Amino acid sequence: MAEKLEQRAVVKFCFLLGKTAGETVVMLEKAYKEVAMGKTQVYDWFSRFRNGELSLADQPRSGRPSTSRTDENIARIRELILEDRRRTIDDLVDLSGVSWSSCQRILRRKRPELWQSGEWWLHHDNAPAHKALSVKQFLTKNSMTQLLHPPYSPDLAPCDFFLFPRMKKVLKGKRFADLEEVKKKTTEALKGITLQEFQDCFEKWKTRLDRCIASNGQYFEGD
Repeated sequence: MAEKLEQRAVVKFCFLLGKTAGETVVMLEKAYKEVAMGKTQVYDWFSRFRNGELSLADQPRSGRPSTSRTDENIARIRELILEDRRRTIDDLVDLSGVSWSSCQRILRRKRPELWQSGEWWLHHDNAPAHKALSVKQFLTKNSMTQLLHPPYSPDLAPCDFFLFPRMKKVLKGKRFADLEEVKKKTTEALKGITLQEFQDCFEKWKTRLDRCIASNGQYFEGD
């Protein structure tokens, strides 16, 4: 069971990094060889994560209840699901090593004039973790104004149109010996992005938002 949970954690880590299920299968086979999780299982877990179910526990089995206390069992399952969703943002924090509080501290240190005036906005996409109630409560509590992200608009999310493609140029098609090497190479790829590249990304982001506004949110092509 411990080995299953370990591989599930690896799959979750790859998912959060923006890896595809196919790439994850290759890495698992490289690291775990004959005991690696099967392709079907990996795709199933990716499907769960995309639906916002980030728990590594097995889903409740279907079939006839094993006890007569069915209502209590259902209530307990619902309670566990809600508890897991409340922990979603904490799971991401543990994996990334970054907390929302530290993001606040970084902004306060890097752009004190914006922090003091309050003339700044937080923009992130519609990932389930970003829409979680705990996140919304945190943003409200700390007076962090959110710039809402239109649904189905990866072209307006810097991670989708800049960060992930930029990192794939360095990491795509390569094999890694273990999870530690994955973390090391990912960190190196992130540190390899220059300040100018980030600035160019920010300017493109503003241009894309302007085009979205000019088109009244309708579909358009091109950068």
